[in-house]
Amino acid sequence: MQWATGAIGSGKSHVSSVLGRMACLNGYRTIYHNMNRFIEEVKSAKLTGTYLKLLDQYAKVPLLILDDFGLKSVSRDIHVCLYEILEDRIGKGSTIITSQFPVANWYEKFEDATFAEAVLVRLTGNAERITLKGMSWRSRK
Repeated sequence: MQWATGAIGSGKSHVSSVLGRMACLNGYRTIYHNMNRFIEEVKSAKLTGTYLKLLDQYAKVPLLILDDFGLKSVSRDIHVCLYEILEDRIGKGSTIITSQFPVANWYEKFEDATFAEAVLVRLTGNAERITLKGMSWRSRK
């Protein structure tokens, strides 16, 4: 597990996509989703009856990248899904999470403190941590 934090435009998405591309070039299947897209995919899977297939797909992929964690408030269902995916991935694959919020603020993104702890222990427990600093790449242009 890896996670990267940093201000908007600091390069989190770029770094995670480069790591994903390198994984692909080395033969590792990779799923890269912005959290908003991930949320929509989960909602769609529940509506179409493919939720368990989706969970299985995320559990088995060698590299899962979820970009921009915490930007949007999400329902308990999405947090349950995230918990299930992270639980299933333990020891099976690598996960990269990016967020513009410091990890200490991630607890605020959950409705239930106990549930937040369960998810965040899986996200941060054995993680490589990267904090990107500096000017926004977008504002340099």
